[in-house]
Amino acid sequence: MIDASAKEDAAAQVRIQTLGHDLNHALARALSVVHDLVGRGLDPMRLSASGLGQFQPLDPANTAEARAQNRRIELTLTER
Repeated sequence: MIDASAKEDAAAQVRIQTLGHDLNHALARALSVVHDLVGRGLDPMRLSASGLGQFQPLDPANTAEARAQNRRIELTLTER
């Protein structure tokens, strides 16, 4: 069983990357998530934001449904 201090130590080693995937607002969406996480007390040095725009769509079609599906944020957790 892991005690609370060990969990906190492990969490302190995790970096969080936000990835925006919407063509027009990708970076703005990712930055918005970073600002929210900082507002909730996360260390800003552990956070980064990237806008991928049209480069990694879930659905490459040019339809309203595809654009809605591609309008997303992904969080990537990595060890330092």
